Parts: sequence; structure tokens; C-alpha cells
Amino acid sequence: MRKKFFILVTLFIFALFLRELYSIGFHPLFPSALFTLLSGFAILAAFFAGQIFSSFSFPTIVGYLFVGILFGPGVMHIFSHGDIKNLEFITQLALGLITISAGRELSITSIKSNLMVISRTILIHLLLIPAIMGIFIYLYFKTGVVVAILVGLILTTSSPAVPMALISEYELEGRFPILVLSILIMRDILIIFIFAALGSIVTGGGWNSILWIVASLLLGFFSGWLYSSLLKYMGKYSFVFLLFFLLVIYEISLDLPFNYIVATVFFGFSVENLSKKGDELLEVIEKGSLPLYTIFFSLAGASLEIDVILKIGFIAALIVLIRVILLFVATYFALKKETLKYYLFTGFVPQAGVSIGLAVIFEKMFPQFGVIAGLVVASAVINEILGPFFFKWGVSKALSENVSNV
Repeated sequence: MRKKFFILVTLFIFALFLRELYSIGFHPLFPSALFTLLSGFAILAAFFAGQIFSSFSFPTIVGYLFVGILFGPGVMHIFSHGDIKNLEFITQLALGLITISAGRELSITSIKSNLMVISRTILIHLLLIPAIMGIFIYLYFKTGVVVAILVGLILTTSSPAVPMALISEYELEGRFPILVLSILIMRDILIIFIFAALGSIVTGGGWNSILWIVASLLLGFFSGWLYSSLLKYMGKYSFVFLLFFLLVIYEISLDLPFNYIVATVFFGFSVENLSKKGDELLEVIEKGSLPLYTIFFSLAGASLEIDVILKIGFIAALIVLIRVILLFVATYFALKKETLKYYLFTGFVPQAGVSIGLAVIFEKMFPQFGVIAGLVVASAVINEILGPFFFKWGVSKALSENVSNV
């Protein structure tokens, strides 16, 4: 443990030293070489921090986020916003692996056996949380009703990245992870559709955004089918080809308004349900995903707007508190007599890509409410930090009290 801690501190010192040399005008390295070296320091530091946090029974990804926050522009300024932007394609590849894994968990058989619970939970979430959060936004910021509902929908979304990472880390199987991922993903895809529909009506943009979401779904199905069909010919290069497929989908989503998350979720869904390659796909992802997951969560930490939280921290914290309470209440009533009603909500606390992405779209639609978009981002940052702790607590309680439900 001491050795790992010493290595971690040493990496921080070297990174700070190199960045300070540049800040005072002494340039021992080309900027590209410095960026590459600092990125290596960050990845190694995140890896060791994850192991250190894990030894104290914290989720490994908390260590990754911690290092990212320290390296980021909000604390030590080792990485600038531009540096983080330059690595966005790597984070998107990692996000694609996470969402493909999440889509693979959406087995039609599992969904059918839990259909009533899943549909009831999604319905109560969509009726209760956007309404209450929307009322709060409406009263506090004096917005219009539709604007308040749109913000409420954004605040209802969750991130599959944290649950998927912890499900993989703790090798969770059974009903608990199935319900978390099924409800989370299906609910958030519905939210994207509803958000697009309301946004199109308000802005007069027609139904193009909804059509592009449908196109994204079809793109994911086709890509998953094609990959599973070619998998037997890929051999030991299966992971490389998977990254190639993700890169193509990502590049397409840059040039055309495809939804990358929807496409990659249905990539995994189609492999799991339209072929017999689901387990093989999971094995391919598990073999090559660790470096990308480390990069993803460390960069996620670096991109967290800590300075934004400090400016609007109180109201953001209040929104986080209301949201967590609503998630618990909605899930509690949806699961009725099941033991999991006390713990399942913890899987819905983390926020990241979907909520921040919708916040950006919201700000473009309603620039006069930019402060609300910043508030959504700030609350998402807090939720992303607290999410791993909530979910780990939920998993441990569910395991200790009713193993059969996990």
C-alpha cells in the first residue's frame, strides 16, 4: 500500500513539475510530447489510485474520478479544457464499450420475466420525478411550463457508466443488476424521445430529431448484427475490430445527428438477442476494456466543472437532494412489497453523458436560461461523484439482506 501511495504522489509531483516549467516559459518538451507524457502520468495515477481506494472498500472508479478531478482545470490545472477535448474520442470509445455492455444486459428473456416491475417503475419515474423537479424549476426560476418539464426530464436521467463499471468490478449477476440496467436504459431512451418531441414542438423544428433517434436505433441494430456475423473471422483481433466499429459509429454521429448512446446500446442489444454471440462479446470487452475504462473515468473527473459547483453549489446540492429523495420514493412505490424497493434506487443516482448532453441541447434551444443549464451540469457533477458510493451501498445492503434478489 505504501509503495502504491508513493508512486501516486511521485506521479503527481512530476506532472506538476512539468506543467510549472511550461507556465514559467521553460519548454523542455514539444507541446505534443508534454501532452502525451502528462496523459500517461494521469492514466498511471488513476490506476494506482483506483487500487488504493479499492483497498479501503471504495469503488475503484472513485479513485479514477479523484485523480481526474485533481489533474483537471478545476484544481491543479495540469490539464486544460483543450487537453480534455483532444482526448474526447478516447472517452467516446470507452463510453461505447460501457453502453454496448449495458445493451447486452437487456436480454429479452430477462425483460419479459420482469416486464411488470420494469414498466411500472419507468412509468412512476416519468410521472413523478419530472413533474416535481419541473415544479421546483418553474417556481424558483419563473420559467414556462414546457421549459420546466424539459429540465425535469433532464434531471430524471441517469448514467449507465457507473453501474456497469461496478457490476463488472464486483461481478454482480441476477435480478438486481438486470433491473437497474433495464429500467435505467429503457427509461432514458424514452426520455430522449420525449425531450426531442417537446423540443421540436417548442422550437418549431419538426420531428427530425425523433427520426434521427429512430435512425440511431437502426444503426445500432445493423452494426451489432454485422459485428456478430463477422466475429468468427476476427480471431484474436476481435477487440480491435470492436473499437473500429465504435469509431465508425462515433464519426458518423459527428457528421450526422445520430445519437451515439442509443446506437451503441442497441448494438449490444442486437448482439445479445439476435445472435448467440452475447457471451463472446462480453468476453471481448472484458479483456480489453480496463485501460479505456481507466481513461474514461479519469477524464470524466478532469472534465467535472468544480468551479461551477462552487458558484451555484447550494442550489445544485438542493436539486441533488430532491432528486435522490424522488428516486427513492418513486422506486419504493413501484416495487411494492419487494425487498429491493429499499436499494434499487441507488443505481439511478449517477449522472453524466445523457444529462449533460441534453443540458447542452437545452442551452442552445433556450439561451436565456443558460444558468439553468449550468445548474443541471453542476448537479450532474455532484451526482457522478456520489453515485458510486450510493450504488456500492445499495449492492452491499441487497447482498447482506436478501441474496436471492441480487
